Amino acid sequence: MGRVNAEQPAGNMVAIRHANGEITTLAHLKRGSVKVKAGDRVAAGQPIGQCGNSGESTEPHMHIQTAAGGEPASAGSIQMY
Repeated sequence: MGRVNAEQPAGNMVAIRHANGEITTLAHLKRGSVKVKAGDRVAAGQPIGQCGNSGESTEPHMHIQTAAGGEPASAGSIQMY
């Protein structure tokens, strides 16, 4: 188990901007496991990282949310399909 980092609550994260403008954010990824970089295109089923407990987290888990657009950290969530 890692240390809780309240200064970077999402920890290691990836934000994916979809063609329709929605943004899906995956947070608390395992340190060193992120397999994509800014600007990469990703495909359905492509590994992007491993579940971890980085950021403000005490146990390994995946935080995932989708927003209608805007900045991932400040946008409100919408229902995922």
